[in-house]
Amino acid sequence: MPSSAPPMDLRRRLVTEALGCALVVVALEGSHHVAEHLGASATEGRLFMSLSCGAVLACLLWVLRPLSGAHLNPALTFADALGDRTPWREVPLYALAQLSGSLVGRLVAHRMCNEPLLLTSKLPAADGARFLTEMVATFGLLVVVRGCVRTRPSATPLAIAGYVAATVWFTDSRSLANPALVLARAASAHRGVMSPWEVESFIAAQLLGAALAVFLFRWLLGGTPRPVATAVETVVFECAEAGPAHLAAALFNTLAHPDRARAVVSPPPGSGL
Repeated sequence: MPSSAPPMDLRRRLVTEALGCALVVVALEGSHHVAEHLGASATEGRLFMSLSCGAVLACLLWVLRPLSGAHLNPALTFADALGDRTPWREVPLYALAQLSGSLVGRLVAHRMCNEPLLLTSKLPAADGARFLTEMVATFGLLVVVRGCVRTRPSATPLAIAGYVAATVWFTDSRSLANPALVLARAASAHRGVMSPWEVESFIAAQLLGAALAVFLFRWLLGGTPRPVATAVETVVFECAEAGPAHLAAALFNTLAHPDRARAVVSPPPGSGL
C-alpha cells in the first residue's frame, strides 16, 4: 500500500513493517486461543478471528501507512515493486522484516496464551503470561494512539474504539489496557474477575507497554521531516441568509485542519448587512 508521506529511512520502515506484522499475528493467534477457551465452534472461531484481525488490521493500516507504506505482506511488497513504487533492492529486506515480525508475533501470542512456545515444550508460568498479555494489549493501544496523533488526528476516536474492541477477541486481558479498569475490576465482589493482589503487576505491565510504545514511536519518527508551516487558507461563505452560511462554515471548520484552512461568513455584496 503506497504512502504519500515523505519517506523515512529504511531501518525505521523495516521496523514499522515488522511491528505491524507482529501485531496482526498476535490478533490472529490470540483470537483463536480465546475462541477455544470459550468453547466456540469452528464457525464461531472463524468469526472471532475475522473480526479481531479485521479491526486490528484497519487500525494498523490507518496509522502505519504514512510511515512505511504498511504493506504488512511480502506479496504486497512484491506487487508494489512491480509497480515501480518500492525499489527492488528493498524487497528482500521488507520480506525479511515482515517474516521476522510475524514469527515474533506468534511467539508472543503463544506466551500470552500460556501455550508451549514453538521451540520448547515447557509451559510458561500463568503469571508471566497474564503480565505479557496486559503489556502487549497496552503497547498496541499506544501504537494506535501515537500513530493517529501524528498522522490521522481525526481518526483517533474510531481507531481507538476499533482496537479496544479487538482486544476482547485476541487477548485474555481483563482490563482493556486501562489501569483504571484494573482498579475497578479488582474492587468487584464477583469471584474470579480479578484479585486485588494482581493490581500491582497488571498496572506495571500496562505502564511498561505504554512506555515501550512511546519510546519506539519516538525513534521511528525521529527521522521524519517536520511539516513546513504554510499560510492558513481562508474560505468565505456568502449567503443572503446568515443561518445556512454559519452552519456551512461551522461544518467546514470542524472537518478542516485548523493550521491549513478556516471558514468565515460574509454577507453577499449589496445585501446591506
